[in-house]
Amino acid sequence: MTDAIEHLVLRPVTAAEYTAWFSAVSRQFGEDVHEDDIAAYRDVTKLDRTLAVFDGDEIVATATIDSFDMTLPGGRQAPCAGVTAVGVRTTHRRQGLLRRMMLRQLADIRERDEPLAALLASESGIYGRFGYGPSTPTLTLAIDRPWARLARPVEPGGIRLLDADTALAELPAVYERVQRSQPGMLTRTPARWQLWLGRDPDHYRDGYSARYHALLGDRGYVVYRLKDDWRDNAPAGRLRVLELVAADPEAAAALWQYCFSVDLVATVEAEMRPADEPLVHLLVEPLRLRVGAGEPLYTRLVSVPDALRTRAYAAAGSLVFDVRDDACPWNAGRWRLEATPDGATCEPTQASADLSLDVVELATAYLGGVRFSRLARARRLDAHTGDALATADAMFATDPLPWNPFSF
Repeated sequence: MTDAIEHLVLRPVTAAEYTAWFSAVSRQFGEDVHEDDIAAYRDVTKLDRTLAVFDGDEIVATATIDSFDMTLPGGRQAPCAGVTAVGVRTTHRRQGLLRRMMLRQLADIRERDEPLAALLASESGIYGRFGYGPSTPTLTLAIDRPWARLARPVEPGGIRLLDADTALAELPAVYERVQRSQPGMLTRTPARWQLWLGRDPDHYRDGYSARYHALLGDRGYVVYRLKDDWRDNAPAGRLRVLELVAADPEAAAALWQYCFSVDLVATVEAEMRPADEPLVHLLVEPLRLRVGAGEPLYTRLVSVPDALRTRAYAAAGSLVFDVRDDACPWNAGRWRLEATPDGATCEPTQASADLSLDVVELATAYLGGVRFSRLARARRLDAHTGDALATADAMFATDPLPWNPFSF
């Protein structure tokens, strides 16, 4: 099916058009086009979900969707559409192309019975108007080596350095073990693992080394890079943690301690760490840890009732939400959520609302990473009953907080 406005045509790309589509994406993000990237990303791209806007033979806007499962609070998983590669050529801005692509995607997601969608936003102000809320905050961390000491050191040993092929064979099982119970975490297909660990071109490295892979049995791993540097005849290298995944607190502490012990490193840094990262409490000198806001995962409730009834709740309760949703009008209206220890129901109702809010705020609070009361203090929603915020906070509470460690 095509969607045409005057001479601009929106439709899925064909196999023959994929190279041109990928090149358009690269240019929109200010990146060079590399032939090996085209082949690698083709393996994770679903052509029937890959959109382009054509101006004649030229591609002037792009978007695609990958299919994931997301772990929800309570350990249940739900299909989640991973939206990515969204961009419009500078010459074709202000013509409604982004809106056409986003609405087309939401209709497609609904048709496929995926209750959730998610994306990582290069510009955070864009996607709220399409119902995406920052549900999964992350942190950036950095600490200088003299201060990188654990208050309760762990016994060294058991960690192995792996080459890329061995890492590709052994790391996925550890990731899947953790992913099954970590809210917000997305599944990785074999093609995604191959894309990440099966290749390591120079233009991915930002001046750092090839990847190192350190595995602690079936309990955790850390993937990192090193950057060599010297100042005043002293080592001033950097270690950048790309991904640290651990199944238990002692494993996490052991992997951090390993990072702090690598020779010739003056600073350890990490991005996309969970909002409840325990490292600050592991350190002898926690104030020396430099903490910043990281890139959040944005979530979208494509089907409000399906999304609300699928996750588990920390407390029993009943709430009526009055939801505004211009992009997905099938979500608009009042919904009664009833949560019990045996499960949850969510049905349309005419009862008075406890909370009135846009679907963006509902998505932001959905995984438990942001409390409803915090959104109320920011004037992002309205509470109509005295205990509505306390009830919502208690019901949607999540431990651990939601986290997804990788970009897509």
